[in-house]
Amino acid sequence: LHFKYEPIKGMVMRASWATNIGRPAIDNLLPREDVVHELERVTVNNPSLKPQYANNFDLGIEYYFEPVGMVSAGVFLKEISDFIFTDSSRFIAVGADNGYAGNYAGYNLITQSNGGSARIRGFEMAYQQQFTFLPGWWKGFGAYANYTYLETEGQYNGTTYSRKGEVAGFVPGAANLGISYVRRPVSIRVQFNHRQENLNSYNVNPAAQVWRSSRSVVDIKTTYTLSRRFDLYLYVNNVLNEADRTTERGGARRPLNIQHYTPQFYFGINGRL
Repeated sequence: LHFKYEPIKGMVMRASWATNIGRPAIDNLLPREDVVHELERVTVNNPSLKPQYANNFDLGIEYYFEPVGMVSAGVFLKEISDFIFTDSSRFIAVGADNGYAGNYAGYNLITQSNGGSARIRGFEMAYQQQFTFLPGWWKGFGAYANYTYLETEGQYNGTTYSRKGEVAGFVPGAANLGISYVRRPVSIRVQFNHRQENLNSYNVNPAAQVWRSSRSVVDIKTTYTLSRRFDLYLYVNNVLNEADRTTERGGARRPLNIQHYTPQFYFGINGRL
């Protein structure tokens, strides 16, 4: 259900309710296990995963202004049942009847499970504008920015966790900032993204929980128009050479895993028939 009201020209107020279903990925339902002996870890798919359901409530306001600009703000509430999370709280028992023919005794068992319920509430803000009112070549500049903040609350096996970021998989805060220059035949975009740390996998023992570290990334995208049908492009991702993914364990944030990719360059030709 969506409602829209325009009290004055250029201002739009919105209210909406939606319900949806999120099914597990097929890859996560296929019976499979991966063993890493160096880490004493067994990752097992869960074919019994159930879908997660959500009710979503949103309120927002947008204002469009000349020339070519927009600001918006909104609040939202999402109530989720049977939410899917990564569970690292289990360990394989000792004995021939441990489910693995006596192998992997004491290894950490990691799988996906359904939680009880979760509540996500927060707000978001956005701004976007092309500076076409500036003189000469300056009118090709534009800028955008947005920010999203989440407060989460979730139940794991009957225990409620309500501290910021403690529902696995939800990022409590994210921001984007970008500057563009578009004036034929050149298009240049510099984009900055920041993501706060968040719980990556749940464990009943806080010292064994896995957290994903915060990360800030800068990307640059350039395009040069050769003709009506062909463009040259050059994209540079992760200009600042940030670690792509860093995970830490427990409240002391002991380093667990780091994936580091150097800046990536993509270039080529786009063609339109």
